[in-house]
Amino acid sequence: MSGSPADSIGLASLPLQVQKRATRRGYRLTVMVVGDSGVGKSTLVNTLFNRQICASPASASTRSDSVTSEDGLCCTTCEIETHSVSLKEGQVNLALTVIDTPGFSNSNRTPDECAFPLLKVIKDRFVDHLQTESYNPRPIEDNRVHACIYVISPSSGIRPRDVSIMRRLQKFVNLIPVIGKSDSLTVGETQRLKQKVLQGLSKHKITYFKAPLLELADGEEDILKHVPFAVIGATGVTEQDGRVIRCRQYPWGTVQVDNKKHCDLAYLQDTVIRSHYLDLIEQTSLLFEDFRLDMENRCFMEVSRRRSQGECVTPDFISNSSRRSVSLVSWFVQTVLKNELPPTKTMSETIGEDVREDEDLE
Repeated sequence: MSGSPADSIGLASLPLQVQKRATRRGYRLTVMVVGDSGVGKSTLVNTLFNRQICASPASASTRSDSVTSEDGLCCTTCEIETHSVSLKEGQVNLALTVIDTPGFSNSNRTPDECAFPLLKVIKDRFVDHLQTESYNPRPIEDNRVHACIYVISPSSGIRPRDVSIMRRLQKFVNLIPVIGKSDSLTVGETQRLKQKVLQGLSKHKITYFKAPLLELADGEEDILKHVPFAVIGATGVTEQDGRVIRCRQYPWGTVQVDNKKHCDLAYLQDTVIRSHYLDLIEQTSLLFEDFRLDMENRCFMEVSRRRSQGECVTPDFISNSSRRSVSLVSWFVQTVLKNELPPTKTMSETIGEDVREDEDLE
């Protein structure tokens, strides 16, 4: 009889095997955080993962009592910083890497100059993964950038600079747009700003990470309805009704950062870890494959171009080896990509004049 214990062959244990193997190996996640100066990027990272990962004004003693102290200059990120920490909950280990980037709102750099170092970090990790994967048959450590949390200013909304940078990043990383410091907005202002951001992303055809539409269980909410996430960063804690909560305290009341009625931090955690971690990894692999194909095409075109000009391009790796394309990519990276300089255009030609007029500030 089907379904009786005697007919069992152990299929029910297969998910347990996967779980044991994944728990033994651990998980890896690399997150880049990008945005204007003073929008609370570092504090957001510390709040999102509930750890002191990035140096931020939140670590100052005045942070929990003052809204304006977060604009202090003593903890401003001045260059790209990489922070690696190991997180553990129960028997699950996560090797987390956070790439904290400097704000660009107060600089005179063009969008191309702002995006170039970010793209270099992402592409370098893609190239390293490609080379390691090709020469190592065993499972390798995934150090690719899996998510880019793009923090939008609550005061200015999405601007031409944001549009230009996101258009460059979208082909290489999962963009997750968020509105920083949303406690500076009323409920109505937050909803209106969300609509403006969504309209801007749609108008300029910017692709951001969308969690797969699955059948929702009872009590679950559609995360997509809350994009862009209006978040609040806070590392201070207080006790309320016998519970310890993370919050920001003001003269007019207390903002609980983990309360879905106060902000969307919990939805951001769902997207990055709790519900869609594997979806981020899978989407990163798709972006990586597009990058791999583009690199192979570019390097073969470069070889053809140099040969057509009479240049002798016959390195040892151009053979019938199964690793020929990988070696060609390595050569391309060493001889061409490393000599690339940041673009000098003031604005991408793909951005229309209507963007330059900064409609979102009207």
